Amino acid sequence: MARILFFTPVLPGPTGQGTAIRAGVALELLAERHEVTLVHVDLWTGDRTIADPFWPRRIATCHFVPTPLASDAAAQFVKQHLSAAPFDAVYVFRLVAAPFALSVITLLPRPARTSVLDLDDDECARTERFLALRGGGDSARERAELNRLRGFARIMLMRFDLALLAAQSDLDAIAAQYPGRKFALLPNVMRVPEELPARTPPPGSVLFIGTLDYFPNEDAVLYFADSVLPLLLASRGGIDLRVVGIKPPKSLDALAGRAGLTLVGPVKEVAPEYARARVMVVPLRAGSGTRIKILEAFRFGVPVVSTTIGAAGLDLQHEVHLLIADTPEEFSAACVRLLEDDCLAKTLAANAFAWLRANLSLDRARAVLHPLFEPVS
Repeated sequence: MARILFFTPVLPGPTGQGTAIRAGVALELLAERHEVTLVHVDLWTGDRTIADPFWPRRIATCHFVPTPLASDAAAQFVKQHLSAAPFDAVYVFRLVAAPFALSVITLLPRPARTSVLDLDDDECARTERFLALRGGGDSARERAELNRLRGFARIMLMRFDLALLAAQSDLDAIAAQYPGRKFALLPNVMRVPEELPARTPPPGSVLFIGTLDYFPNEDAVLYFADSVLPLLLASRGGIDLRVVGIKPPKSLDALAGRAGLTLVGPVKEVAPEYARARVMVVPLRAGSGTRIKILEAFRFGVPVVSTTIGAAGLDLQHEVHLLIADTPEEFSAACVRLLEDDCLAKTLAANAFAWLRANLSLDRARAVLHPLFEPVS
């Protein structure tokens, strides 16, 4: 059994935003074999009304570090909590947590033998795609910020023994940039029940779920509301699109009162939203990594319509596991098919659930995480 120091900018949990779910899976699986001390550096504050601060406490010894960080925060933290604690390994979730983690581990009584940085996705490539999609603005300033991010990522990667990514395409791209570094694939996974959940959703119910101040999600909602929903309403009445997620930005305020759309915002439990959804839509036009929202829809038995970008990084087949649609007309038509064809909807949901159980259950992540910190014989 190793003693692992786990740093994260988001409170881990079994549900909620995708980053919290990925961090929660890593924490839970590492704690199956090792003694884990969690350090939550509150850099990405979620919605405190839906987060469960007690869930990680049931799994690990937990410390919570408020922000903004004082200049001597690392030294004070080590002095108060870790001065006598030897750790065998360090696991850092997401690039943003790396500076504080490195400042802490340099002060530990003895160096850890293994350090792992879970990047999740290629943040630099993702940011570049955001800039291309967003357009306008101060492009010189944004490009300078992107260059600073690249420099920061390069420095951080040199300080860790291994970096993890969720999508093979991201891994291949970033490994090509750093041929001397070690990378491994840790796919996003789901806690999958034994059987497909029984569902009787109302007709016309459509769901979008995601962290709403994340620009690709914000753009996806606006794109769907402006370009797809009018076509869908013209083709079929009785549409009820529910937009669910934490931190809705002001740009979505204009959608209030829009026909066929309800801006729900944060919910404490997502299961009832999936239970009432006849179709899950993922109209993303930018992003990287893999969409946990698609896996979650599969886990709850909800058929999915996604753009190609939305389904990127997952080995899914159009018309087998989900429907792929990349224009407003195609997206509207795909939604109509699933709303009106019960047989197709049930077949896709069953195929997707079986695929999830076979490929991306917790066992897939166990096979990656468990060996990382085993003692070398």
